[in-house]
Amino acid sequence: ALDTFNTAVVSPIYYVMFTSFTILASIIMFK
Repeated sequence: ALDTFNTAVVSPIYYVMFTSFTILASIIMFK
C-alpha cells in the first residue's frame, strides 16, 4: 500500500516540477 501511494504521489509532483522547469527555461531563453 505504501509503495502504491508513494508512486501515485511522486509521479504527479515530478511531472509538475519538470513542466515548471521547462517553462522557466523557456522564459529565460526568450529574455
